[in-house]
Amino acid sequence: MVGRRDDGLGLYRYRYLWSDTVYVGVMAQEVALIRPDAIVRNALDDYLRVDYGRLGLKLMTLPEWEAVSKGKRL
Repeated sequence: MVGRRDDGLGLYRYRYLWSDTVYVGVMAQEVALIRPDAIVRNALDDYLRVDYGRLGLKLMTLPEWEAVSKGKRL
Protein backbone atom coordinates (compact mmCIF):
# COMPACT_ATOMS: atom_id res chain seq x y z
CA MET A 1 0.00 0.00 0.00
CA VAL A 2 1.32 3.44 -0.90
CA GLY A 3 -1.35 5.48 0.86
CA ARG A 4 -4.87 5.72 2.18
CA ARG A 5 -7.66 8.08 1.16
CA ASP A 6 -9.72 9.99 3.70
CA ASP A 7 -12.66 7.64 3.01
CA GLY A 8 -10.54 4.65 4.07
CA LEU A 9 -9.77 3.23 0.64
CA GLY A 10 -6.19 2.06 0.28
CA LEU A 11 -4.04 3.08 -2.67
CA TYR A 12 -1.90 0.33 -4.12
CA ARG A 13 0.83 -0.10 -6.71
CA TYR A 14 0.17 -2.76 -9.29
CA ARG A 15 0.75 -3.73 -12.87
CA TYR A 16 -1.28 -5.71 -15.33
CA LEU A 17 0.12 -9.08 -16.45
CA TRP A 18 0.49 -7.82 -20.01
CA SER A 19 2.30 -4.59 -19.14
CA ASP A 20 5.47 -3.36 -17.43
CA THR A 21 3.80 -0.07 -16.45
CA VAL A 22 3.20 0.33 -12.71
CA TYR A 23 -0.07 2.04 -11.73
CA VAL A 24 -1.48 3.38 -8.49
CA GLY A 25 -5.12 2.69 -7.81
CA VAL A 26 -7.71 1.19 -5.52
CA MET A 27 -8.76 -2.44 -5.04
CA ALA A 28 -12.15 -3.29 -6.45
CA GLN A 29 -12.94 -5.52 -3.45
CA GLU A 30 -12.38 -2.62 -1.04
CA VAL A 31 -14.35 -0.23 -3.22
CA ALA A 32 -17.26 -2.70 -3.26
CA LEU A 33 -17.46 -2.47 0.55
CA ILE A 34 -17.31 1.33 0.81
CA ARG A 35 -18.67 2.59 -2.53
CA PRO A 36 -20.58 -0.22 -4.29
CA ASP A 37 -21.96 2.35 -6.73
CA ALA A 38 -18.44 2.67 -8.19
CA ILE A 39 -18.20 -1.03 -9.11
CA VAL A 40 -19.03 -2.40 -12.53
CA ARG A 41 -19.28 -6.14 -13.09
CA ASN A 42 -18.89 -7.55 -16.59
CA ALA A 43 -21.50 -10.23 -17.30
CA LEU A 44 -19.10 -12.15 -19.58
CA ASP A 45 -16.20 -12.64 -17.16
CA ASP A 46 -17.73 -11.58 -13.79
CA TYR A 47 -14.65 -9.47 -12.95
CA LEU A 48 -15.08 -6.45 -10.69
CA ARG A 49 -14.04 -3.17 -12.26
CA VAL A 50 -13.75 0.25 -10.67
CA ASP A 51 -15.36 3.31 -12.21
CA TYR A 52 -12.68 5.80 -11.14
CA GLY A 53 -14.81 8.74 -12.25
CA ARG A 54 -17.43 7.90 -9.61
CA LEU A 55 -14.69 8.05 -6.98
CA GLY A 56 -13.38 11.36 -8.29
CA LEU A 57 -10.10 9.66 -9.18
CA LYS A 58 -7.95 9.32 -12.25
CA LEU A 59 -6.02 6.13 -12.88
CA MET A 60 -2.34 7.14 -12.75
CA THR A 61 1.01 5.58 -13.36
CA LEU A 62 3.34 5.42 -10.36
CA PRO A 63 5.52 8.31 -11.64
CA GLU A 64 2.39 10.46 -12.20
CA TRP A 65 1.10 9.64 -8.71
CA GLU A 66 4.46 10.44 -7.11
CA ALA A 67 4.60 13.81 -8.90
CA VAL A 68 1.04 14.74 -7.87
CA SER A 69 1.24 13.45 -4.30
CA LYS A 70 4.43 15.16 -3.20
CA GLY A 71 3.53 17.38 -0.31
CA LYS A 72 -0.17 16.52 -0.50
CA ARG A 73 -2.24 14.61 2.04
CA LEU A 74 -4.02 11.59 0.64
